Amino acid sequence: MTGNQKPPLHHDPQKSETLRRAERAQAILDDPMVQAAFRALERDCLDRWRHSPAHDREGRERLYQLLGLIDQLRQDFTSLVLSGRMSQVQNNPMPEA
Repeated sequence: MTGNQKPPLHHDPQKSETLRRAERAQAILDDPMVQAAFRALERDCLDRWRHSPAHDREGRERLYQLLGLIDQLRQDFTSLVLSGRMSQVQNNPMPEA
């Protein structure tokens, strides 16, 4: 490296744990196998709900809760990604004009 150039972020040994977690969470969200697993779980829950007897309130409630957990898991990964982006912006503010 010459002058004031900084190494790329992914080579920075001082990178914060927040950024490492954000990168890992993004990789998980972008993984085609993980995306397929989320879709399959959601599809299975909805199919089971659609074909469940109307009187099976407990079973339907469990499926609803499972759908909520799947959504929460996705949101937790997304939250890690957003936290990493916010940390990066805070640590590398835009230069003033």
